[in-house]
Amino acid sequence: MPDVSFTGLPGRRVLVRRFRPQDVAEFVACRPDAEVARYQSRDTPYPPEQGERFVAQMMTAHPGYVRGMVPVRRGVARERAADRRLCGHAARR
Repeated sequence: MPDVSFTGLPGRRVLVRRFRPQDVAEFVACRPDAEVARYQSRDTPYPPEQGERFVAQMMTAHPGYVRGMVPVRRGVARERAADRRLCGHAARR
């Protein structure tokens, strides 16, 4: 169930917010870096279709939900305050 009350957590330099459809291209563009991928649970290459599915799921996922007995923070986008561009994402388990 989506948490419609969550819009974002603003900071001076970064805004943590939900993903948006326009984030797909920038999100997919940063994924092929094998050095970054080795510390995350994904493979390279990262096809655009996979990025589209991920962003679509994150747009409606509750940003802090419980799966079984384990609290999981879903992925949220990080946007630079200076230029409003996607600068990464965050998730916590």
